[in-house]
Amino acid sequence: MSRGLRAPESLREDPSRVSEVAPGVWRLKVPLPGHTIGHVNAYALVGEAGVLLVDSGWSSAAAQLTDLLGAIGLSMSDVRGAVFTHLHADHCGLAAELQRGGARVAMHAADAELLRSRYFQQEPYRAGTEAWLVATGAPEGALEASNLQVVRIARQVESFVPDRLLMDGDVVTFGPWSLSVLQTPGHTPGSSCFHDHESGLLFTGDHVFPRIRASPTYRPQSTPDPISDYLKSLERLEALDVTTVLPGHQGPFSGLGQRIVELRDYHSTRMREILRILGDGPATAWQVAARLNRAGSWDDRSWDSRFTALGETHAHLVRLRRERQVDVRSGPPSVWSARSGG
Repeated sequence: MSRGLRAPESLREDPSRVSEVAPGVWRLKVPLPGHTIGHVNAYALVGEAGVLLVDSGWSSAAAQLTDLLGAIGLSMSDVRGAVFTHLHADHCGLAAELQRGGARVAMHAADAELLRSRYFQQEPYRAGTEAWLVATGAPEGALEASNLQVVRIARQVESFVPDRLLMDGDVVTFGPWSLSVLQTPGHTPGSSCFHDHESGLLFTGDHVFPRIRASPTYRPQSTPDPISDYLKSLERLEALDVTTVLPGHQGPFSGLGQRIVELRDYHSTRMREILRILGDGPATAWQVAARLNRAGSWDDRSWDSRFTALGETHAHLVRLRRERQVDVRSGPPSVWSARSGG
């Protein structure tokens, strides 16, 4: 059976906007204006019955997604379904618009459970985020910046309820594709990768990128130990037969096994570096994050970038505490210290 319909030859070569990454599978680069990463990848699986999307873009990106589909001879009315790798706005923000057009949308149940408090009734989530920042020792300006971020991002997700709640091991069938659902927590509790065994395609959302290394973070709505969850999830992916990785950002790539080795090494190196920092004396999570080796000045980074780095550092500290290599004294702020002989 054909893997899908093919667009006219003249439309197939514009990697700056659309590109056919496998027979019948199109990468649509949906813009994210104002976001440092630039775009999110929505993947259109084009079959005889229409289109299945993997991720979508912000709610404000309906016109851009319509334009990208038009570049391959399709329209929003051709979209029959969408599966979302996780609950972040740049991946599921267009769910309600797609539903109004007749598409059925799906998301892992663990992330679907968090949608209302994260985007639509935000008071508990905002309060939890403020408490987290205070506990990490973030400066006063961080609280205002965080509240603005939470409200800004919520505007990019129109209220919706998934038509299907996915669980680990489920299969999403569309035309010739059978996407196995692999729950890969770390980035979010319900973060999921989708693997088509026949083609060897693996859709990874924000779980694995070709260059970006940060993914698991500890902050409100995370799992209790994101780093451990993330590393275990990588082990699951390592066992798959994968020809091409299709990430949520940056470009498709091969060599998943080597990339997993690099990611493990990165997180091990980061935790060793944190232990060296704490060897100089106790510190808050914010102070540790600010002292880690990274490109550019910590103070010159945007608030959004610092919050992401802070969440990753906090996740590493949690992992080290579970390994009994560090202790923490509750605050606020909480103060971390290396264990003697750790």
